[in-house]
Amino acid sequence: MAFTPEELVGGLGISIVMALATAAWVITIVYWMLEGEIDSIKGAIVIAVALSLLPLGIWPPFPWLTALVLLCMIVGFLFVPFARSVYGSQMHRMIDTDELEKAYAAFGRDPGNVGARFEIARVLQKNGLFAQAIAIGDGAEKSLSTAIDPETNSSTRDRFYREITLLQRWKDDTPDRLSKAIACPRCKKANEAGAIACAGCEAPFLLDLARGSFGTERITGRLVIAWVVICLMVLSFSFAAFTMKGVAMTAAILLSLASGGLALAAVFRGIKAV
Repeated sequence: MAFTPEELVGGLGISIVMALATAAWVITIVYWMLEGEIDSIKGAIVIAVALSLLPLGIWPPFPWLTALVLLCMIVGFLFVPFARSVYGSQMHRMIDTDELEKAYAAFGRDPGNVGARFEIARVLQKNGLFAQAIAIGDGAEKSLSTAIDPETNSSTRDRFYREITLLQRWKDDTPDRLSKAIACPRCKKANEAGAIACAGCEAPFLLDLARGSFGTERITGRLVIAWVVICLMVLSFSFAAFTMKGVAMTAAILLSLASGGLALAAVFRGIKAV
């Protein structure tokens, strides 16, 4: 079949765009694999799908397929990094990691260190986790003794007067403080406000979230698999819509949507933002 110069130029342009989009997506996936954001199995699956889409977009069995494939590539390349960034910022809320690490280190050396517990509460309050800060502060305050030391003529509670005053100010400024559970990124157990270490695995879950050491890597792998599911769903939906008729088309479309929906629900099961 002979092609006109316009068709050749158009085909070459489409091929270049498809190749660049695929290369950008594959390079991004390889980078995330090297950084430990996604494991090698998920990375290999996504790369295989991306490379399979390339010839399908350049030599499509139907003209409309090129646009769909290109759309899938561009959406994946732009949306996945954006979504993981948004989720990561929700997960650790830009908590001052250095301050929290020091407070957790002091608490780890001595779980009875009331000063460390008040410091953890202060950092959390400063960064918007009001329910957790007040609950931890309350726990620290209740552990203080009111017995008077004859040598200093003061109690342990008196020595933390500034922290207790600050805690009361938080309570006054936050009258409606719902106790919001936070899932541990390691064992997924929900921890009520007031917990410093995870009730399930005893990990410093608030510090893990602050570091972002589990947030983005957990969501990145799921996002790229979701991209694969969406690509397959869009392609199967479109193929059914353009090649089938009547009951067969309706059944194929419904099956495609149902399968894709169930797969996405499984992919994102258990994902919770802070």
